[in-house]
Amino acid sequence: MIPASDIEDLTERNGRLAAVVRGTMPYSVAIWVEGAKKPRFSCTCPQGQDGKFCKHAAAVALTLHGGGRTALWSGHERQGVGRVEDDPVFEFLLGLDHAELAHLVYDAAQRDSRTAQRIEARAAASVGQPAVDVKEWRKAVTAAFGRPSHFVDYYQAPRWAAGVQDLFDGLRGLLDDGHAAEVIPLVEYAFERADKATGYVDSSDGCFGQISWEIEDLHFRACTRARPDPVALARRLVGFELDAELDTFRRAAATYADVLGVEGLAEYRRLVQPRYEALPPPSDRDYLSDRFHVTNAMLGLARACGDTDEVVAIRSARLRSPHDYEEIVEVLAGAGRVDEAIGWARQGLAMEDREHQKRDLRNQLVALLVDAGDTAAAVQERLDAFHAQPSLTTYKDLITQSAGAESDPATQRAAALEWLRDRAAAEQGTATGSTLVEILLHDGDIDPAWNAAQTYGCDERWWMTLARAREAAHPTDTIPIYQRTVEALIDKKNAKAYNEAVKLMARLERLHASAGDDGWSSYLADVTTRHRAKRSLIAKIHDHSWQ
Repeated sequence: MIPASDIEDLTERNGRLAAVVRGTMPYSVAIWVEGAKKPRFSCTCPQGQDGKFCKHAAAVALTLHGGGRTALWSGHERQGVGRVEDDPVFEFLLGLDHAELAHLVYDAAQRDSRTAQRIEARAAASVGQPAVDVKEWRKAVTAAFGRPSHFVDYYQAPRWAAGVQDLFDGLRGLLDDGHAAEVIPLVEYAFERADKATGYVDSSDGCFGQISWEIEDLHFRACTRARPDPVALARRLVGFELDAELDTFRRAAATYADVLGVEGLAEYRRLVQPRYEALPPPSDRDYLSDRFHVTNAMLGLARACGDTDEVVAIRSARLRSPHDYEEIVEVLAGAGRVDEAIGWARQGLAMEDREHQKRDLRNQLVALLVDAGDTAAAVQERLDAFHAQPSLTTYKDLITQSAGAESDPATQRAAALEWLRDRAAAEQGTATGSTLVEILLHDGDIDPAWNAAQTYGCDERWWMTLARAREAAHPTDTIPIYQRTVEALIDKKNAKAYNEAVKLMARLERLHASAGDDGWSSYLADVTTRHRAKRSLIAKIHDHSWQ
């Protein structure tokens, strides 16, 4: 268990929790929620880079859940309980004499470059020297990102990313010590180096996502505190947004609206709008071109200015998929123009052959209909989705929506299942049969699911699920299913598949015994005879003492 003392710089912005966790080296951890309350995380440790929920992410999550001694703060600006002054360790340190405390801090600085940098900056300021040696820090940025001539492969990337994270830790320390004005140009230089690094660092492990977020967070916090010249800031942000490979500053006008103010936003528009108006007519071949960056810059401006009509105009100029309607619906609903929002949502849902892209837009429409009191129309939308793309997901949406309306969920369920049976009976293949079986299994209707599989057919994976669900009560029914799967595994002709096949054969032996028949011996003899040339398989069978 990682102690709370090893969790540093716990901050929260825009629903994203971030911290530095001291392990064998400092690791940067972030936890956030996407979509329908789906938790996401990242960590720069090796396990986190592999996409696994590591102990560092767990420590941050547990600290937040327990409201521990490090409740959310940004730098030294602590909120509510959990202030450093309330920490018994802090009280102990206050009681030490100066010499002993100095030795502790000096020892920590020898082992932690970040602590050393912060002490050096304060020591310089105390004797009238510049508090931050920007030239030295620029050298540190250059060293952290490395030379473009040196390619960083997949195996080297985690170590490279850890070095960059150490740099960010140091810049964060400068920011927390009150050097926001000096941090801004250093972070911008780091962004330029990071953008170039995309060309010589193998980013397949996703390290640039974390780097991009770190830059965005540091830069925004520094600008919020230092309040740089808004016009000059706007010019730099436009360059970062339109001309860089990384999307760190996408829609920067909206993010920095308060810092930019009227003057900065006006300069932003002066630089971006001509480029937007000069774009050629949209085509299906320019999705990744300059259009993407310029259009998002204009959308950021429109959102920053609260101009709903401009957002609608920009978005509606190029409607290629249902996803393109989502922001239109969002801003119209937010402006209280609900009827217009509903109309745009229906227009997007009317697009043909795009059912797999309509779920989020339909969720928006249903929420609007429910808020407007039209629950019958909301249920109808769920029913239309189910008929257009029958699946367990659309079925559950329908039943849930029915439960919250005047419609009877039991009646809706019966009608949906009957509709599936009719469709399965008329179709060539087993797609609808598989959906029907999956839904019945989800609802716990094992016998009806078995009957549906027998009548309409289904994918092999559902046969195996049915076999596991019925084997205790109906062992004879499931024996042919397991035998079929054994043959499929043997046909793969590899050691792993052979191991799985033999495990299933052991299950078959128990099922034959449960059924009270004597078919096991003849089945075993048949398998070993037909596959006697597969010596590896036969050896595994012999290991079970069946022969």
